[in-house]
Order: sequence, then C-alpha cells, then structure tokens
Amino acid sequence: MLAVAAMLAFAISALGAPAELQVGVSAPVDAGSRNSTRGVDAGGVIRGRITSLDTGKPLRRAQVSLASESEFLGTPRTVSTSTDGRYEFRDVAPGRYTLRVERGGYLALTYGQRRPGEQGRPLEIAEKEVAEKVDFALPRMSVISGRVLDHLGEPIAGVTVWVLQTRFIQGRRQLVASGANARTDITGRYRLLSLPPGDYAVMGTTRDTWPHDSDPKQVFGYAPTYFPGTSTAAQAQRVKLGVAQEASGIDFSLVAGRSSNVRGHATSASGSPLRGETVTMTHEIGGPTMWMGSAVAVASTKVAGDGSWTLPNIPPGEYRLSIRAAARGNDPAQEGQLTINVGGVDVEGVSLVGGAGGTVRGEVVTDDGSPLPAGFERMQVRPAFNPNARLMISVLHPDNGRVQSDGSFEVEGVLSDTVLSIGPLPGEWMLKAIEVEGRDMADLPLPIEHAKTLSGVRVVLTSRPTIIRGALFDERRNPAEGTVIVFAEDSAKWREGSRTIRATRLDQRGLFTFKGLPAGDYLLVALDSVQEGQWYDPVFLEGLKGRAKRVAIADAESKQVDLVLRK
Repeated sequence: MLAVAAMLAFAISALGAPAELQVGVSAPVDAGSRNSTRGVDAGGVIRGRITSLDTGKPLRRAQVSLASESEFLGTPRTVSTSTDGRYEFRDVAPGRYTLRVERGGYLALTYGQRRPGEQGRPLEIAEKEVAEKVDFALPRMSVISGRVLDHLGEPIAGVTVWVLQTRFIQGRRQLVASGANARTDITGRYRLLSLPPGDYAVMGTTRDTWPHDSDPKQVFGYAPTYFPGTSTAAQAQRVKLGVAQEASGIDFSLVAGRSSNVRGHATSASGSPLRGETVTMTHEIGGPTMWMGSAVAVASTKVAGDGSWTLPNIPPGEYRLSIRAAARGNDPAQEGQLTINVGGVDVEGVSLVGGAGGTVRGEVVTDDGSPLPAGFERMQVRPAFNPNARLMISVLHPDNGRVQSDGSFEVEGVLSDTVLSIGPLPGEWMLKAIEVEGRDMADLPLPIEHAKTLSGVRVVLTSRPTIIRGALFDERRNPAEGTVIVFAEDSAKWREGSRTIRATRLDQRGLFTFKGLPAGDYLLVALDSVQEGQWYDPVFLEGLKGRAKRVAIADAESKQVDLVLRK
C-alpha cells in the first residue's frame, strides 16, 4: 500500500503576480505508515484533513467529492468533513480518481492542482490500498466588486454581471463564463464571489428598453457591455486577481443602442410553415464545458399561418433563435436553431428551418468476438462531448441509444455534425471503433440525413486498449512535475473532443498514463503548466511539434515512454 501525502498549499512568489501562484504536493509520508490494511474491506481507503490556508484551522462541512475516470463506476461520491476537518472514503474500487474539495468562502481545489486553470493530478488506488494524509489547505476566495451605471451615469439595478476568461472553445479563443455572476442592487453595486486568481473580463447585461424622447417609435436598449465601458470584447480591460484579494471599484456604464426588430420565417425541413409553434430567442453566455455558462430567455413569439414571425425591440447583442415542433402529418417532430447578431438595425429575412435528425441503428460487438462485458445493458450509444456540435433535445432522452440484450441499439435525433460514443465502460474496456461501411467514424461526424436511417453501424469495444505510460524527468534526470500532452501527428485530427488528443498530470507515483488511444502516430510533449483545454487549439499544437517526441502505437500495444521537461 502507498500512503499518499497530498498537502495542497498556495504559495505566492516574491513578485506576487497571479501567474506565479503555486500549489505544491509534498513527499509521501514515511514508511512506518505504509501498508496498513487494518479495517480495510475489499476496496481501498482515502482519508485526509481539510484546513484553511491562512489560519491552519480545520474546516468542517467542506464537501469532498471522489469521481472515477471510469464511467462504469457511476456518479461521484461525496462526503462532508467532520468538526476537526477530517474526511474518509472507504471501499474504494481500484482505479484512477479525481478528488475535489469545495467549501463556502474558499476556493475549490482538485488534488494536485498547482495553478489556477490547471488540471489536477489523478489519484490511483490499488486493491485494498490505504491513501493516508490526502490533505488540502484551502485559500480564501477572491472578489471583484463595483457599480454599474446607465448611459446617463445613474446607478441601474437588476443588471446581470458576468466574469469571463479567455478560453479556446468552439474552434477559437474567446471570452467565456468562469461560473460566477451577480445582479446589481438598487445602488448599482455588485460582488462577484469565489474567484480563483487570474485575469478576468467583467461584462454586464440587461433587457431594459425605453422609447426615444423625440420619436417614441424608436426603442433603445443596452448592448452587452464590458469594463471599462465598451461593447467590443476585444477592448475589454482585464482585472488581475491574486489570492484572497478583492478588486474593488470596477465601475462602468452600459452602452446604449437602438433596438431592432427581427423578422423571419419558420419552416419544416420539407418547406411547410411551422404555424402556431413558438420561436424563442435566448442570450447565451458560453462556458468552457457544457455544464457552465447560461442561456437567458430574451423574447418569444408565435409563428403565423404563413410561417412568418417577428421579435420586436431586441437590444444589440448575439442571440440564439430556436424552435421545436411536434409531429404533424408526414413530418416528424423537429427542432431548429440559429445564431444571429443584432446591431441597431432591423434584421429581416431570417430563415429558421426545423429538422428531425436521423436514426442510427446497429450493434455493439467486441474486437475479438468475445461476449460483451458484464453490465453492458447499462451502456448507451450517445453523442460524444463536442462544444461545436448541435444537439436535438430528443437525443438526450435517458433511454435513447440504450444497448439491448442482443447488443443492438438505436439512436434517434442524430444530426449531421454529431460524433457518437458509448458508455459507461467497465474496467479495461474501451471504444475501439465505430464502423460505417468499413470506415472508422469514431472521431468523425456521421453521414446522416434528415429523417433518414443509417443502419449497419458497428460499435467495436476492446478489452486490450493501447497504453502509453512513462515518467517525467528534468534535464538532470531528476523526477519532474508537469503536464503531459499527447496528440495525433496528423493535424487533420486536431478537433475538440477528439480521442487523439489528451492531456494528463502525473499521478502520485510520478507516472503518466494514456489508455485507449486509437492506433496511430502520435506526438508527446511535457510542459510545466498549461491552461485547461488549451491542447485543442491547433495553433498551440503546431507550436509544440518541434519539441515533441514521436511515438507509434499499434492495436493492443503497451509502451513505456519517458520524457524530459525542458524549460
């Protein structure tokens, strides 16, 4: 057994800049506390203590969550700390885990995290292993506060204020929600809480509109406005935060602009008007994952008999239009969506077209003809996470794509830009291929048409996944700490969510592991630190090619590849 000491502590460098923030991991405890199995069931044990970084006092009621890297093990387990800050997970199945701690008023931390925006380290537990002293020291949260004024310099209430950071998602670098937002009070004041150190943009949004004094037919509203008072994201001024710091006085006035009427037609895929259905407009604040961000309803209207619709008095901004239609006549149930920009002039001729997506039918098989793994009836063939993909609501139905007792499946509502996957998968089992007419489409959008059925799809599983593992050293051959990125040598495969791009930190044994990569040629590189998700940026990957190590991996092959971290 290995007793793991994982005391996480933020340490500010002499310069005190947010970019220099560090979270350290101490060495393992001495051998006298190893190999303890007293009171241990078939599974392992993880235990530790949560304290406050600034006072050293124990934190009670901190929420500690344990999530397995194997989907088959289900939802994360959560425990609360006792009055002396202690927690324990018992009967932990062997595997790799993510351990995360949250407590009101403090920054959430993941095991092994050293810097804001960095991945944590995987915590690997062997059979009956006792991981001792997995301790966290939580730093207090940081805060951004200020006032929002209207275009006349008066405080304005009810403005939603967002804190944003630059991330690479949806194929480009852009400002996305960090998860924190607040509303201004009657004095126009706001406070954005629970922020880690970093650089932020602050944006305010409101749906307030008003008629022009000289022409009541002209209606004005506020564009999404960034500190220090601009409607252009590129001109947003960044707010720098350190640990447990409050950046106050982040005041700005909203930018006013003429509102617009948005008009268009809504039709089914066959061209018939979707009369009587509802067109909905939302203002969406993107997030780095599908669970972050927000969609705020702005307006809605009914479709007229000829398919026309009008949304009046829409303030400047970027919006998502959507429609859902029940089945009628020969047309199946359909959905449609479209992103538009409104900038102070009326928008005419918007075409909102519904679609039903297609149906994918096939079977789940193993690569060697062996039976499917136990519990395969829990598996679903479903869309892989891809921030660029459109999804129909119907595809998210809990039984859509469920694997049947004979291994067959059917997925409805699949759009032409959907990439499919399968889960949860137990133990060593991995997705090897999704075969369509002999071609592997596991990382490619399926060739599906509206209301058509794609049959004969084979989802191939393997219990002999590829494995690349290794250690990381500095230039003097001493053990080093960092993030390891693996990516396909073929740049045509550089897409968000691709199975051919991975990143990981070293586990508590100082090793990195990539399991289940498709067979092929890859590049491996070690970096001291990298921002979460940055490895999907093609420009970033192109810059790494010259310093990366080339590795070829075949089906079912396991390789040891040690890397050197070069500063």
